[in-house]
Amino acid sequence: MPRTARGRGRAAFLLALIVGLAALAAGSSGAQAYCNPSHHWDPCLDNTAPKPPQESGGSRLANAPCADLALQVPASLGSQTCRAANISNADARGREETVRVNEAGRFFFAEYVQAGIHTYIIRRQPTEIVGYTDLKPRPDDWESQIEIQGFDARRFHASVGGGTAHCVSFTKHWGHMPQTTGYRHRIIGIYCSAYEGDIADDSLNDLLGGIQPSG
Repeated sequence: MPRTARGRGRAAFLLALIVGLAALAAGSSGAQAYCNPSHHWDPCLDNTAPKPPQESGGSRLANAPCADLALQVPASLGSQTCRAANISNADARGREETVRVNEAGRFFFAEYVQAGIHTYIIRRQPTEIVGYTDLKPRPDDWESQIEIQGFDARRFHASVGGGTAHCVSFTKHWGHMPQTTGYRHRIIGIYCSAYEGDIADDSLNDLLGGIQPSG
């Protein structure tokens, strides 16, 4: 294939991949994270829109220096875009942070949520994370779930821009809240690449091992 054609194909793949994952980066799961264990009549705040102390163009997340975030990801992923907010809505107080990386043929997004007083965080499965994106893997596109570096992870494949995206979605929960089904901390994320080797066992072990806080 001529280099120009290959470059155009790679660019089309990356553009489609970014568009397909835009919903995850723009509207992640923080607003659906918090429950109040004392509100037995209405325990979950899934339908609310938690707001931070500061406003940021209609979004509850504001741009933040990546070095100031508790959530740290491997520098080898590339240039990072970071956002953060202190979430406060009635009893749902906490912290939300996101890191996004767009590189040639690759896309990475991770979100860290920390619950506040009187709240806990809903557990999510790796397959649920893809529901926040426009990626539409079929049931037979998913591989078996594995545990690696404390994360639950599932690899999958999806058609993107005429090519195949090799992806992994991952979740991690810790700090179980007694007498609830929830946790104080959660990291969710997704990583897609045009290169299948990027989600091979060794690469995935390095990637997930470099995501903090690991607590």
